[in-house]
Amino acid sequence: MMTIEEFKAIDERYRAQDPSLFTVRSDNPASQEQLSAIETGLGIELPDRFLQFLSDFGGGTFGLVTVFSADPESSWYLLARRKRLEKVLPHEFLPISPDNAGGFYGFKVNEGRAEQSVLYWDHDERRLSKTD
Repeated sequence: MMTIEEFKAIDERYRAQDPSLFTVRSDNPASQEQLSAIETGLGIELPDRFLQFLSDFGGGTFGLVTVFSADPESSWYLLARRKRLEKVLPHEFLPISPDNAGGFYGFKVNEGRAEQSVLYWDHDERRLSKTD
């Protein structure tokens, strides 16, 4: 499992190597108020590592990957994205990143808490699976 520090190092290295991959900027880092509003709006306690990621990086596009955002002004706002997807994804799954082919990465939700492990929702097979 990658740490925030490892992600920061990878992000810096690839931004330096190929800045053209990062022409679409990510959102600003999430404020504590935005993080609280996301958890309240979802009715879900989010994993600490995801909250830390949003706090350090925000959401939006990172090279070829998109992460849903805590910023209500973002086109990738997590609450709006979840609402749009609620009829096609299992209720116990919280999407945080599309794979741009119909699938999503996200967290399984149990009793109002998102689990730490990231899972993958396969749209074609309509099932959740573990990621490596």
